[in-house]
Amino acid sequence: VTGHRGKSFLAPGTTELFALPVESGIVEQSRIPTSFLELLPVMQHDVPVWQYLEQTSFTNNAAIVAPGDEKPESGMVIAKRDGKLSVIAHVTAPVDKYMLEDYDPLASFVSGQMLYGLSRKLEAYVLNGAVTDGITGIMNRAGVQLQAFHADKVTPLRLAMTQLEVLGYEVGAILLNPLDWAAIETARAASGSFDLGGPIDRAQRKVWGVQVATSTGVPAG
Repeated sequence: VTGHRGKSFLAPGTTELFALPVESGIVEQSRIPTSFLELLPVMQHDVPVWQYLEQTSFTNNAAIVAPGDEKPESGMVIAKRDGKLSVIAHVTAPVDKYMLEDYDPLASFVSGQMLYGLSRKLEAYVLNGAVTDGITGIMNRAGVQLQAFHADKVTPLRLAMTQLEVLGYEVGAILLNPLDWAAIETARAASGSFDLGGPIDRAQRKVWGVQVATSTGVPAG
């Protein structure tokens, strides 16, 4: 039905076609992350060295204050940090040029393997750091919390999330060894059926509503 001079009508036996605008951008469907690096917020730097500010502690002393009384002071420590870019690189062992010329896909395969190696090494650095290169790594940061195993492989994840929530943080992601995630996915209920209901979303690879990424960079268990 089209509007003409304030009236809406369509004559009997007629059909009107409308050209719908096509979305100009590319809209991708959400994908399950193949690496936990995809879940980390990143910032691109135009210079190889920079400085940033980091809050190292906060003590909340907020309280009810009568008019005219001195307000309590909350403790906050802000430290200046230095950052720098590091180059992760490697080269292949020699590959026969005739093999590359005779089989075109070989070059793409070699390139893919090299990029995969860079990604895995970067993942290891982000997790565990590199002391000689001044990279701390997530697992070596101050404030890392520990959660003991309890009941099954799903319950400790919820308890760990609670630890962060008590400290006032939102849980961004869960990183598991592939063996642990496989154990969670294949856990069976008392009836013998696969227990994929409740906290597990197999299609989105989520547990307790939080995105899960797998990596061999973290030990099983």
